[in-house]
Order: sequence, then C-alpha cells, then structure tokens
Amino acid sequence: MEQLVRVPSDKRMRIERKLVEKAREYLGDEEVLRLFRGQTSVSPLLLPLIGPLLFPVKLRAVMVTERSIVTLQQSRWSQSTIARLVSRHECGSVTVEVTRLGLKIDGEEKIFAALSTLEDMKEVARLASRAAA
Repeated sequence: MEQLVRVPSDKRMRIERKLVEKAREYLGDEEVLRLFRGQTSVSPLLLPLIGPLLFPVKLRAVMVTERSIVTLQQSRWSQSTIARLVSRHECGSVTVEVTRLGLKIDGEEKIFAALSTLEDMKEVARLASRAAA
C-alpha cells in the first residue's frame, strides 16, 4: 500500500520562508535543514479552537541546522514574524524528547504540534539529537 505524502501548502511555505529570513540574525550563515512550528501550554489537537483563548499559549518555531537547534517565539499577531530568541543549542548537546503530541528541548516548555506538523516535529528531533557536524 502506498504511503500518503503530505505536501505543504503555498501559504505555509511562504510563512516558513519568511520565518527563516527573519531568523537569519540568530542563524548566521547556517542553512536550515528542517523547521517545526507549534505552540506551548496545550496541544492544538486537544483543544483546537478554544485552547488559545483559555490558555496563555506561545507560538514557537524550532529550526535545525547542521550545527544548531534554535527555538524562536513567533508573534501572536503575525505568523511570519519573530518576537524573540528562546534558545540556541549545539546539535547533540541537549536532550530532545519527542512525545505523541509534542517536543521538549532540555528544560524548556513543551512545544505541541498541530496534526500537519507532527512529521516535521519528529524530523527536527532526529536531526537535533545527532552530534553537530
């Protein structure tokens, strides 16, 4: 049986491209290998519509390069805007834990995935767990 391949939407690709451009000051000349976007506090799979209204969620983008794993806070008002750097670690230097619904990097808040970003989350964790090149 063939496995279905998820193709990112044009809008999603534009947002992610802009995020990478705006993260350049934190990435330097490093190329982004994979990007994962999610939120803290509550999984969008459990409370998709009312979760952000009831809980103080923070939108996060996690980018993995050959050498680093970088976590950024996205703006609440614009998906393609970065509010601040949350953390930057060398690949393989911190614990990256994947659960069914989220990603936990070292002692930071868990970042929960939307259904459309579960595979991205797993790949980010795999790449971030290896030793830096």
